[in-house]
Amino acid sequence: MKNENILYEKSTLSFTRRLLKKSTGLVSEDRTYIDFLIDGVSLATLLGETCDTVGKFGWKGEYNFGLSELNFLRSTFSRTENGYISIYVCPECGNEACGAVMMQIKEEQDCIIWSDFIWSDGWSEIMPEDRYTMPPIVFDRTNYHLALNELETMLRGQCNKI
Repeated sequence: MKNENILYEKSTLSFTRRLLKKSTGLVSEDRTYIDFLIDGVSLATLLGETCDTVGKFGWKGEYNFGLSELNFLRSTFSRTENGYISIYVCPECGNEACGAVMMQIKEEQDCIIWSDFIWSDGWSEIMPEDRYTMPPIVFDRTNYHLALNELETMLRGQCNKI
């Protein structure tokens, strides 16, 4: 069902490279990844997350995987049983099964909406305590897809380095 009256202020999506140092004790080696920025602020910060997870893109040299995963941000389709799309994953292995920050993507009129942020492994039942108290994030459809094109360029640039 479409909501014909989107009342949310539209946000901008961008990306930045980050480094999680081995010295944090969370990873066995330094990890680079690409973080999601909402209006210039890390989505992890907005969610209240610490550095227990990393952005699912650009980590551990898995750039071709990132390119394939980008398709899920471009659609409302999910490959997980719970119907959610992962955005932050385990910093050691990148696997959702270790626990991941996930969300749903909806399309309405000229908007893309990220909502219902959860902590999940993608298959288990979602419990109330697994939900973040984060309001939906609304993006202008055109600007959203331009940002995803920039992410693709970042990923392709990393593919050329390996």
